[in-house]
Amino acid sequence: ALNELVFSAAVSVCAKEGRVRPALRLVQRMQDRGLRPTRVTYASLIHACAQSGEWRRALELLAEMEDKGGALEPNIYAYAGALRACSRAGEWRGGLALFD
Repeated sequence: ALNELVFSAAVSVCAKEGRVRPALRLVQRMQDRGLRPTRVTYASLIHACAQSGEWRRALELLAEMEDKGGALEPNIYAYAGALRACSRAGEWRGGLALFD
């Protein structure tokens, strides 16, 4: 059955290739089925953003995690992905803003 784990794995595959849009579509399908993205799902989306140079989107996703808190509280992988996204785009100020 398609559950959070399966969707998160598919998002992770997209992330490795830097395919943000397909990853976001998978998350939308996940939500359409009544499933909630997990911390792993978000971290994979942030990684996809890092791979594709979408540093602003990575920071937006990280902020979304922080806002939702609880089980979605960002972990080291989410923060590292956001920092990597900023670094790859030459947006060091965006990366440093994470420490404010």
